[in-house]
Amino acid sequence: MEEIDIYFPEENITVGCCVVQLERNTYRLEEGTVLAESASYGDIVRLAKQEDGVFVFQGIITPSGLQRYWRLLSKDIIQSVLFQELLAKVITQGGYWQQDFGGVIDIYTPSSSSIDIEVEVNCIIQLLNE
Repeated sequence: MEEIDIYFPEENITVGCCVVQLERNTYRLEEGTVLAESASYGDIVRLAKQEDGVFVFQGIITPSGLQRYWRLLSKDIIQSVLFQELLAKVITQGGYWQQDFGGVIDIYTPSSSSIDIEVEVNCIIQLLNE
């Protein structure tokens, strides 16, 4: 696994992302691309390396099939036992999560997951705000 910079031309943004090279110009994204919407965690993508070392996104070869949910949350909510239990449940059901910029939470779940992330997160917020 290596971290590289990927330029997404349609969004005009470059983001750092951990990837695994599968074949020449073919990579699997090992983390979410928080600021770019063109590709996401687990997608197998085609990238072209430029002379300056930055990779240019050329498209998704195979989408991950995961459902993405992201939200900006407070530190108190993220660090709560209830929220940490939810994240553990996500992992148990074959999902993935990451935290960026302190409060941006990105959660990925397989379509077979029984977790309704939006409902669960809203319940946790409501319980913690009582």
